[in-house]
Amino acid sequence: MTRILFAGLGSIGQRHVRNLAKLGVTDIHAWRTRGLPLDEDLSLTATHPTLEAGLAAKPDAVFVCNPSSKHLETSLAAARAGCHLFIEKPLSHNMEHVDDLVRLVAERSLTTMVGFNLRYHPGVQAVKRLLDEDAIGRVTSVRVQVGQWLPDWHPTEDYRQNYSARRDLGGGVLLDLIHELDFAFWLMGPVRRVACFAGKLSSLEIETEDTAEIILE
Repeated sequence: MTRILFAGLGSIGQRHVRNLAKLGVTDIHAWRTRGLPLDEDLSLTATHPTLEAGLAAKPDAVFVCNPSSKHLETSLAAARAGCHLFIEKPLSHNMEHVDDLVRLVAERSLTTMVGFNLRYHPGVQAVKRLLDEDAIGRVTSVRVQVGQWLPDWHPTEDYRQNYSARRDLGGGVLLDLIHELDFAFWLMGPVRRVACFAGKLSSLEIETEDTAEIILE
């Protein structure tokens, strides 16, 4: 039986739990720190007060769903314990210890994935297929736009306390709305140059940038 440990059970963590349950996974553990309300349909085998206690339960894999600034320390601890990894995007809020994680999972042959789920969207996959087949000729320009209103994003939480609003937790649109950057790289290839402006332009009560305009060559 596969045993999964969740590090963090916010909205995306709870969604992953439900998806795993639909796939027949029943042995699901969690390490939580914020204590937010859980959906009634969530079924957990056990909760643990610390990450160490969760890893002591010997999970096969760890879903890293805590704030971005905690991803690497959590992932490194799980990899040292021999666990496979599913890491929510972004991998981290900076590059510190990224090489350590890459080296560790390679040395231990651990399956590791960052959750860029839009690569699996049928529409994005159809575009990728058409590009690979050269069905529409040479592409010279791509425009991608994404946005959302932060107070409505997680309606059960105070948006001002959400990781997206806090610099210390790795929030801000440049890291949080990263799916579109990822599939742009996937569709169009490596980036040679970057130009960007970003800042807090709205009236939201947050510490992080809420607007970014990025040009990639």
